[in-house]
Amino acid sequence: MKTYEIKITANTAENDREIIEKYWELEDGKFVYRPAVLKAQYGLTLTQLGEIIAKNSFCQMSFGACSECGNDISKEMTAQSSFKKIAAQDINRCDHCERLYQERIEEEWEETHQALEKGLGGDLFDKKKLGRLKKLSPEELYVLKQIIFLRDKRLIFSELFTKNGFDETWSVVKTLVRRGLLEVKREGSKVVEFIPSEDIEFLQGQDSGNTSRRLKALVVDEAIDSYTFNLPVKRDPPSARSPKFSKVFTLPVDVNFEKGIEYAISGWMMDDGSINVSFIPTSRIFRSNDRPTTPEEDIFLSDFPMDRFEDRVTPSIPNQHTEIGEFPEDDES
Repeated sequence: MKTYEIKITANTAENDREIIEKYWELEDGKFVYRPAVLKAQYGLTLTQLGEIIAKNSFCQMSFGACSECGNDISKEMTAQSSFKKIAAQDINRCDHCERLYQERIEEEWEETHQALEKGLGGDLFDKKKLGRLKKLSPEELYVLKQIIFLRDKRLIFSELFTKNGFDETWSVVKTLVRRGLLEVKREGSKVVEFIPSEDIEFLQGQDSGNTSRRLKALVVDEAIDSYTFNLPVKRDPPSARSPKFSKVFTLPVDVNFEKGIEYAISGWMMDDGSINVSFIPTSRIFRSNDRPTTPEEDIFLSDFPMDRFEDRVTPSIPNQHTEIGEFPEDDES
């Protein structure tokens, strides 16, 4: 059970205390007053509001005992946006144990990728002896080996397409399909499975199954940060029935968003006419405070500048006012 504790320092001015109490007021796990509302009500800038909150108060959220060492886990924050972000997380390791865990993950990645490279050193054999493999270029042979070795669609996209270029890899895949060495199974426009020809055998790399399973587990456990994709422009002239870009498009790899995290989606035109599409957690968006906010920014970005104060030292003087509550487990807001 996650619990939170709001603390206000003892020497806080009465007017600032009123602002702080409203800022941290929650109802059913949601903040009653948005920063933009308090900004307008008290005639403050967002920077001034953030300084009052960070200087005189903080929220401490507890997550129970660490699953590794048993020590209590707690996070301190001085912004609503930080509260929302941290409250949405399921934290079961303290910072120390989390660092050790990430080190273990990195070691496993290194070991697994070494096994992958070793496995890909094996040779392919055509049971029908039609000479099809001899006609493949080194790049085509490498792609076919990767697909046979990795097996899992998710791994093929993350390890092959993403690292070697999406368009270039698809071009090679199409060549392998034409030559009868590979089948791409689809449901509509979505790729479901890559199926190598049963006539092609991997003579070495017997560890491929174990390596594939380890890679798959690591990919699933990997935390998602942000993504940027490029949508190439169509080469044929645009028309009313054939615009430059389709209204519906398929991303080149699977995107896995973290539960409870809010993302912003943006797009911009490149010099070659293609579009870059980016997915970024809203908690990482920063805006300059050197100019007045627009009404749209007040609504959409009002609490983001508060993240500037996350790294400040938490007030250590005794508190005079403390509010304790439980955060609803099923509330993702």
